[in-house]
Amino acid sequence: MHDTIQILKNVQRLYENSGQLKILTDFERVFDRLDLYLYENWKYGELINGPVVERHRVTCSFMWKMDEMPNPQGGTRLIENGCNVLFKKDKLLEPRKIESYSDYRPGTKKPKFDPTPIWIVEVVMPKPVLRSFGQGKEDVMEDQTFLDTSIEKGDLRDYVGPTFGVDRYKSKMGEDKDIIVLDFDTKYIDVAKDLENFIERGYNEVLDADSVSASNRAGNYKVFAEFPRTRKSVQEIDNLISELKLLTLKENFQFKFYKDSQRYDYDVNTLQNVMAVSPLQYTNEVV
Repeated sequence: MHDTIQILKNVQRLYENSGQLKILTDFERVFDRLDLYLYENWKYGELINGPVVERHRVTCSFMWKMDEMPNPQGGTRLIENGCNVLFKKDKLLEPRKIESYSDYRPGTKKPKFDPTPIWIVEVVMPKPVLRSFGQGKEDVMEDQTFLDTSIEKGDLRDYVGPTFGVDRYKSKMGEDKDIIVLDFDTKYIDVAKDLENFIERGYNEVLDADSVSASNRAGNYKVFAEFPRTRKSVQEIDNLISELKLLTLKENFQFKFYKDSQRYDYDVNTLQNVMAVSPLQYTNEVV
């Protein structure tokens, strides 16, 4: 439930912070460039919360009167362009029109609040989408200042694929029999850079972490991590997947090994049973 005072405070905060106001302007520019206002009632939306700025996304919530629900096709248009959209019913507390003494809150000269049914549409927009609709060339340049700040739980949610590869690509650091190569799919280049940076800084056994600056046929950006082919590295990989679950808020991952098309539910025992954990085992059983 929301109230009018909260909404006014949110608007006041926007006008006191030019950076936030610019982000909202950029947010609404995306709506305009996607012709969202052609869809019924979208132009009547009022900001109720946000913009809430996170590491890789910006969230804004808008409200409509119950009889002015925005056309869901507009939400589909946003989803097709990489956004997450949630429609939900809620209530707005509005001050009652004073007509009698009973309309005042007890002991005050302030009106009571009455709940009014409304529609809320929450739009979560990836920062790359926000930038791609910028006004000029300087607006679409990749901003990687986030690499200098600490990554937190949930920062990579929705943007890292649920399946990673093991030994499906050749190593850059040496012979394949000596090195385990992991590959991950990410939706955006800045997420790929973030994951690359996280792996490279966070694990002693990692030999190299790298991301590809061009998307593949599926539209994803690959991140690679290379480890020595030892049992110690298996434990390090298990630590990586455990922490990746926190960053992505995923409960489970799957993996594919070498040329095998089967997807395996990840746990460290399955990984050790499926992959080669020594150069000799790789030579004898994989190649």
